[in-house]
Amino acid sequence: MNTPLPLILGSSSIFRQQQLRTLGLPFQTARPDFDETPEPGEAASQTALRLAIGKARSLAGTFARALIIGADQVACCNGRQLGKPQSVAKAQQMLADLSGQTITFYSALCLLNSESGRLHTHTDTTIVSMRPLSAEQIRRYLEREPDAVYCAGAAKSEGLGAALLEKIESSDPNALIGLPIFKLVDFLHAHIKPFPFKRKPSMTAAPILYLIPTPLGAPDTPCLLPHEQAQITGLTDFVVEAEKTARAHLKHLGITTPIRALNLQALNEHTDPKTLPDLLQPLHQGRSMGLLSEAGCPAVADPGADLVALAHAGGFEVRPLVGPSSLLLALMASGANGQNFTFKGYLPADKAQRISALKALEQRSHQHNETQLFIETPYRNDALLADAVATLSTATRLCTACDLTLPGQQIISQTIAQWRKSSLPDLKKRPTIFVLHAA
Repeated sequence: MNTPLPLILGSSSIFRQQQLRTLGLPFQTARPDFDETPEPGEAASQTALRLAIGKARSLAGTFARALIIGADQVACCNGRQLGKPQSVAKAQQMLADLSGQTITFYSALCLLNSESGRLHTHTDTTIVSMRPLSAEQIRRYLEREPDAVYCAGAAKSEGLGAALLEKIESSDPNALIGLPIFKLVDFLHAHIKPFPFKRKPSMTAAPILYLIPTPLGAPDTPCLLPHEQAQITGLTDFVVEAEKTARAHLKHLGITTPIRALNLQALNEHTDPKTLPDLLQPLHQGRSMGLLSEAGCPAVADPGADLVALAHAGGFEVRPLVGPSSLLLALMASGANGQNFTFKGYLPADKAQRISALKALEQRSHQHNETQLFIETPYRNDALLADAVATLSTATRLCTACDLTLPGQQIISQTIAQWRKSSLPDLKKRPTIFVLHAA
């Protein structure tokens, strides 16, 4: 019979030790050996999770058969990460800067089974609104709470720290202290048998990021499988490309919450990449959410891909739903090689650069028997088609798939030689996929 795996807390924090003791489980502590320097361009939530995982893995060599808890917390205010001041003078300045501000705390957790290699990860988000603070209030707080210098942003919710705070938004009050206990208990259930506490049904419903396709045409066009549509009808939180379009789509997807009461957050070419972690706040608060693009499948040729990557980094389930993809529909209808293909996105707007790009795609297609898919801003479609017909080799196949799934759908697939003998279609302001294959 195998002996139970020992529980190791990879932290020297007295706060996390006190939190873990509340579970009544035997454990020991160990100081992790891991560089906590943030990486350039790294979002605060990414830093927190990377450090939590790194701390746990740094102890795996010492504890080859154990359950190792790694944890880290990073605070962020106005796009700037906040470290631990380590001194009273720095804490005073930091708190003065945070007076009246809103701080986001990312509390990352990982549980590593060093014997099996199984890894559980989670990042909890806590939004803290600070009261306006006077110099005297800050001084008294630091006198009463000297260990605040070892806290991110010098902010505590315990003791006198509560007087500094106006509001806390969190799904787990333990997370702000440093250890998301709710999720840790959930993780421990998978490894400790029997667990001293029964798992509540609510703890099994882990939040999901749904990738929700939308119709390529009119919003009322059916596009989801019925059983998948049923999964999203109760959602209240969505990340969308454009609110107006999204409201029309959601109305026809059977969302039960009144459309005007939904939480819609925008993600498009104007979104500051630093704010992306904030868009996932519903997941961190335990609520499933949806990602929509303007038309077709999200995260394909749109910035949603970055959000999906962050969801994976946070340990959340990502569930893509079946729906229309203009890229695959165009490829299916083109007659080009469907075994080997590449999507290139937008070609250059400059005519000379566009022609050069077309020639390069044709050459690659010929060398690798690789179908090339690309798109253009609708008002430049005609210019792109004209350049392709004038530039490409006569034997090259070019397909234009226009207004896919709409009543006026038009798909033309033929060689350049055939294109030159026919009248070119009017593609202006019509969504079009271009498919090129040079055998």
